[in-house]
Amino acid sequence: MVFVDMAHTEMKHPSNDPEPKRFLFSGWNGVAVFAWMVTAAVIFLRVAQSPHRQSCIAQYLIGGEHWRHSQPLYHDKWGGFIYSPTVAAFFSLFTYIPAGWDNLVWQVILFVALTGGIAVVLWRGPFRGIPPDRRAFVFLAILPLAIGNLDRSQANPLVAGLLLLAITAAGSGKWTQAVIAVGIATLFKVYPLSIGLLLCLVWPKKIPWRLAAVLMMLGALPFALRPPHYILTEYRSWIETRSLDNRFLYAMNIAPLDLWYLLVRIGHLPLSVHAYIAIQILAAAAIAVFCLAARHREWNKERILAGLFMFASVWMTLLGPATEAETYLLLAPAAGIGVVQAFSGKISPLARSLAATAFALLIVGIVRGHLFTHTTNVWFRAVQPLGAIVFCGYAITWLKNEALWRFE
Repeated sequence: MVFVDMAHTEMKHPSNDPEPKRFLFSGWNGVAVFAWMVTAAVIFLRVAQSPHRQSCIAQYLIGGEHWRHSQPLYHDKWGGFIYSPTVAAFFSLFTYIPAGWDNLVWQVILFVALTGGIAVVLWRGPFRGIPPDRRAFVFLAILPLAIGNLDRSQANPLVAGLLLLAITAAGSGKWTQAVIAVGIATLFKVYPLSIGLLLCLVWPKKIPWRLAAVLMMLGALPFALRPPHYILTEYRSWIETRSLDNRFLYAMNIAPLDLWYLLVRIGHLPLSVHAYIAIQILAAAAIAVFCLAARHREWNKERILAGLFMFASVWMTLLGPATEAETYLLLAPAAGIGVVQAFSGKISPLARSLAATAFALLIVGIVRGHLFTHTTNVWFRAVQPLGAIVFCGYAITWLKNEALWRFE
């Protein structure tokens, strides 16, 4: 098998001319910038008026405060601080910021990470085949899917931005940057490690040892900041509380919105937990096979990374271990880019319908989460996992279309 060194093979899309040095604030670019700036301004004002109102920052600050005073981080398997000790050390820095400003600083990080990740993946990453005059629509498409997470100070915008940076860095041969981005995302939500593991399959000589080194360093960082016995205790408590949090047993109104919800909660299939875990593993293996097959067929790096990212985004939401309505932000970049691509290039009506349907279902999920929070309609709550399934179908069609991945 001959494999092209994708890290050093620069591709240029016929419609992807070099970008101007300055950003044009006219036309749809201006609309996108204005929409994001207004959203940021409104959220910042809401945070300034009520810094910790129904947002996740309070939970994060509790972890940071407990870390700062070497107190136990994990008390309740059902809530409280649920992230790694390294994340607790990070949020301890926010406890030194005056009250009210801590959430604003966190909001700035979230906005910069998400918008920066989108910009990088469109201009330098595997989705740079999107015509420059259509990229503003990507920002506009992702915005409504991100507002809820941003308003509640969720960590998902940071994770999504980091994963976009990771695949862009990997495609550019910046291996260390790629694994650092994956490593930091993994500290917040363990399942983004799936992106790193898939990158290991694509670049087996470049990624694995770097990823292992970064994960070990990030995991060991707390030992340099607090006594080892305290850190070991917290790591044990973290693993214990996460393993005891059995989301298969959640009540219907708070159950994870994933494939289990569709098959068992709604479909009433006699599926055991072990059988479902087998489905999760088989789906992950299928994505791994895709990466190896695409590598064997010598697809260009953009096409491989795009498929890796799209399928991993579907897996993290549809088959991940802890999928809430807000978690679908991890699918938002792929869905937003996909629907813009569907209406920008030569693509079949069926594929275009799949892209539009998937995006519409995700939008309905956002509307449900904001306007119908107390609904008991099980199908209304199922729109997001259904959207993930439909998008997976579109992703397959998109990747099979040679014309959309023809670079010169």
